[in-house]
Amino acid sequence: MSPILADGDLVAVAALRVRTNDIAIVRSGSGFLIKRIASTGDTWVTLKSDNSETVSVFCHRRVERSKIVGRVIARFNRQKGLTGLFWDRFHREVPEPIHN
Repeated sequence: MSPILADGDLVAVAALRVRTNDIAIVRSGSGFLIKRIASTGDTWVTLKSDNSETVSVFCHRRVERSKIVGRVIARFNRQKGLTGLFWDRFHREVPEPIHN
């Protein structure tokens, strides 16, 4: 998710339903990945990468919503400290929990 997130950043995740342009944690096999939501449907989302210099096999395909862990709301970077990515939006909206 470079340039928004760097290797080694820690992220805070809220178990909320994701929408277009949110950054989400997604279950993938035995691990997790972080991608931006490109589009959404009732039961699926498509993912995209912010880093135009890399290609991911996970992007531009439908992923079941059940694989979404939640929305990234903040990050901790050793040099920049705690940074809210979508903090204002998170506090303004009425949370819609994920129901898997």
